[in-house]
Amino acid sequence: MIFNSINLFDLIRKFPIAFLGDILVLLPIIYIFFFKLQKENKTIKYLYGFLVVTAIKNLLTYIFILNIDKPNTLYISNFFLPIQFLFIYLVYQTFISDKKKLQIFIKVIFFTFILLFLIDSYFSNQDFFDWRNHRMNKYSYFLESILIIFGVLYYFYRILIEVNVPNLLKFLNFWICCGLVFFHAGSCFVNIFLYEIFVWKDNLDLGK
Repeated sequence: MIFNSINLFDLIRKFPIAFLGDILVLLPIIYIFFFKLQKENKTIKYLYGFLVVTAIKNLLTYIFILNIDKPNTLYISNFFLPIQFLFIYLVYQTFISDKKKLQIFIKVIFFTFILLFLIDSYFSNQDFFDWRNHRMNKYSYFLESILIIFGVLYYFYRILIEVNVPNLLKFLNFWICCGLVFFHAGSCFVNIFLYEIFVWKDNLDLGK
């Protein structure tokens, strides 16, 4: 898909749900910023970083779509994927701060993911430096979702057997994990087909 000579209102009208999702990312950013929650809790600090990076990615995508002739924004998504994964990794490092061996294991997983991401980026694009015809990675998004889902399930397991929480519904980390698992469980198997779904080869007619 290639967007060409369009304005923001055409884009919103054509993809209202996607645009709404991009805008809603700003709500927790504003809430955390004004209540200064990131200064009180390391988990929130890293989550805040994740949200800010996501908002920057969304903003850059819209800037490229609306201002550049025939832009391919897929490489923006690929570029930001390991950065977003880094912040999720840091969130989980705070969850298991008392488990040194497990922290080392997660570090190995993180750096292995980065290596596989770089390899996947290279082999998913025949001409890696052809930005106009760049494509989404074949396996990275699926792998990211699987790793995050397993991380969330392990954290839930620890809550059940170790953590004494009087009211789980008021436990902020629990809701963070719920959001992560719902998002990645819902998109996990779709991610397998992103490489074939998102191909930038024809102009997209947004209509009158």
